[in-house]
Amino acid sequence: MSAGVNYLPLDKLERNSITVTTTSGIHGRQMTESVLGMLFSYTRNIRQSILNQEKREWGITEKGTDLVGKKS
Repeated sequence: MSAGVNYLPLDKLERNSITVTTTSGIHGRQMTESVLGMLFSYTRNIRQSILNQEKREWGITEKGTDLVGKKS
């Protein structure tokens, strides 16, 4: 819900020997893999393929696109 510790009463925590720790950066790899997975799913029309599979429709889905050269 927030980032940083500036809003915490750090002096009071220190006086009471309370240590503040962080887990910053622990999900970097997972976030990267999730974003790549979503990009590939979108550009390769994987959602449509899954929907077709559930309906037992085995025809060719609309061709997707490559990420090469894409900037936005």
